[in-house]
Amino acid sequence: MLGAKAPNNDANGLFRATHSHNPTRYSHIMVLTPHFSATLPVIHLLSLLDSKCIDSRSTNMFHYYMFNKPFGCVTARRDTLYPTVMDYFSELHNDHLNPVGRLDRETTGLLLITDDGNWNQQLTHPAYHKKKTYLFTVLGDLTEDRRQFLENGILLKGSPVPTSPAKITLFKKDTLANILDTLHPEVQNAVRTNLPSHPVTYGEITISEGRKRQIRRMMKAVHCCVIELKRISIDDIHLDESLAPGKWKEIFPFEKNSPV
Repeated sequence: MLGAKAPNNDANGLFRATHSHNPTRYSHIMVLTPHFSATLPVIHLLSLLDSKCIDSRSTNMFHYYMFNKPFGCVTARRDTLYPTVMDYFSELHNDHLNPVGRLDRETTGLLLITDDGNWNQQLTHPAYHKKKTYLFTVLGDLTEDRRQFLENGILLKGSPVPTSPAKITLFKKDTLANILDTLHPEVQNAVRTNLPSHPVTYGEITISEGRKRQIRRMMKAVHCCVIELKRISIDDIHLDESLAPGKWKEIFPFEKNSPV
């Protein structure tokens, strides 16, 4: 019977666990018991993975990836028009992987991918107020008054609830003529009709919400248009700048002193 107590005897190595190169991340656990006598039931090779013998909430059972999302792909499992972020993970053959939150098609940078649903929810549910930081470039003059206005929270079109307080740091100003060639070709075509002298503002913004296209809508409310947006951190997880756009790496967020 499966519930029978295993004998306290492993002199012959009958009870073993096979694991991956990382001893804390088990890939498969097996138990083998021999024929003890003709009157005892025979228990064959048993796979205990995902059974009650292993806590299914254990982080050892899940996978976590940092992805540097490129411009142009959508945060979805499948799409008929554009490539998806999950296309980059097809080689893993893990149908349980899902993006942690979402970035719109034009936004680049840090996107986490996992098959740990609880961890996913802890990073995305509004109740947890996880901070997310982005670098932005806007077409327009984001003045100090406008910066403070956005930081204090504003009413977005179609929402009766103001945005939560944000943190905005302004870096520098420029003109469209000086930066046009550095933009993605799709963005270049969209802004080319503006005057070459049109002001451009660079900065950083941290928010603790995840409303649809929130930063773009916030900037539009103060007559600025986002032309570049890159997420660089979620909570205490920072994008590895050595990770090229379209590339990913496995991370271990629960391991002490693990670089993520």
